Amino acid sequence: MSSEKKGTKDVTQAEEPFNDIDSSDTVFRTSDGIDFYVHRVVLFLASPFFRDMFSLPQPSSCDSKKPIIDVTESIKVLNPLLRLCYPVDDPEFPDNNSVTLALIGNTLEAALKYQLTEAIKILKGHLRALSKDHPLHAFAIACRLQLEEEAPLAARRWRESHPDYIHEMSNISAGVYYRFIQFVRTGVKTSFCGPPKTGFRFTRSSFIQ
Repeated sequence: MSSEKKGTKDVTQAEEPFNDIDSSDTVFRTSDGIDFYVHRVVLFLASPFFRDMFSLPQPSSCDSKKPIIDVTESIKVLNPLLRLCYPVDDPEFPDNNSVTLALIGNTLEAALKYQLTEAIKILKGHLRALSKDHPLHAFAIACRLQLEEEAPLAARRWRESHPDYIHEMSNISAGVYYRFIQFVRTGVKTSFCGPPKTGFRFTRSSFIQ
């Protein structure tokens, strides 16, 4: 990465291929102050979200003709996310550990937010693969992101291995945890991310969402 000072702020450029100042037409600035020089046509084709966004007038900085768009994601999330959109090698998630799984979860959350279909498909595959060794962590991520297909897979794998409680479980609701424990006890398939879509019956657990 390279840094330059403009006014009173340090501006840091991302690494290749997101440092092409000449051919890019938009800048994404991460929450930790890294500028990604991107091409609208790539994002336009990858996502209906960006297709709609780029149809609107974009803000530009006083010292640049390119619109600068602040995003809430950090470089750790935006870099692999954009690599899944560009015709470059996909990002690698080599370490089979909870830190890697957390990064995959955060990147998948951003992919869902920006409606990046191909990135979503690839990241879901990583999540399913890592759920074999980290089922409870994968289950918590799947439920947080409302992934009703990935949650049962992770729950089944947890039921077979019974690992210890992890901090990520604090991110799921009481209702999700209740349905999870019922599945562990009975093995009966259910909807994890939300209440089962069946006829309503007034029971003590009806208030648990």
